[in-house]
Amino acid sequence: MQSLTRQWADDLARFVADHRAARPARAVPMVAAERAAHDAILADHLAQWLAEDLPGLLDGRRAVASGQALDPDPVVVVMTNPWGLEATRAVIAASAPDTAVAVTELEFRSWSRRSPDEAHHRHLNHWSWVKRGLPEPRQAEFAWLGAPDDAVLWLHRHGTSGTGSPDRLVCSVWQWHDGSARLLTADAAERQRAVRDAGSRWQTRDPDL
Repeated sequence: MQSLTRQWADDLARFVADHRAARPARAVPMVAAERAAHDAILADHLAQWLAEDLPGLLDGRRAVASGQALDPDPVVVVMTNPWGLEATRAVIAASAPDTAVAVTELEFRSWSRRSPDEAHHRHLNHWSWVKRGLPEPRQAEFAWLGAPDDAVLWLHRHGTSGTGSPDRLVCSVWQWHDGSARLLTADAAERQRAVRDAGSRWQTRDPDL
C-alpha cells in the first residue's frame, strides 16, 4: 500500500469514529428472528465475497494499476446500512485483510466530500445492504417470483467498483414469510436501479439508507 493510500485510510478511520460519536445510528425495530436472518444474509455474502471474489478482483486491478494510476493494494471499503454494520464488522474482523474497513453510506458520502477519490486511486468499494419491505408498486415488480401474498420481499443489493473494470451491481430478492427468510432469485433486474456509483459520488433513493 502506498503511503498516500495509508494516510487516506488512517484519516478515514478517524473520520468515521468521530462521525459515529457525533451521530449515533437510530434504532430499527426487528424481532430476533428477523434480525438474525438479516445479519446472516449480509455475513454469508461478505464472507463469500472476501474469500472467493476479492482476490481475483485485486489481481485484475493490479494488472491495470500502472496504466490507470491505481494503488495496486487499495483500501477495501465495505459499505452497508447502519443496522448492517455490526454483522459487516464481525466478518471483516474474522476474515478480511487489514486494509478493509466497514462504513455506512452516509459516513462514506460525507468522507468523500472531504477527501474525494472518484477515480479509485486509493480504494476499492464494495456495497451490500438489505432493504426490508417494499411499497406496493415495487412489490408488484417482483410478482413473477411467486411469493405468497402475505410475504414481505427483501432486496439485497450489492456491487463493487474500483477494480479497474466496469462496476458490478447485483440485486437478489428474498422473501420473509412465516418467520424465516428464503432466497427467491440471486440476480434480479430492477426497473429503477436504486444505487449508482460514480467514483465516490454516491446517489441513493432508498430511505432505508
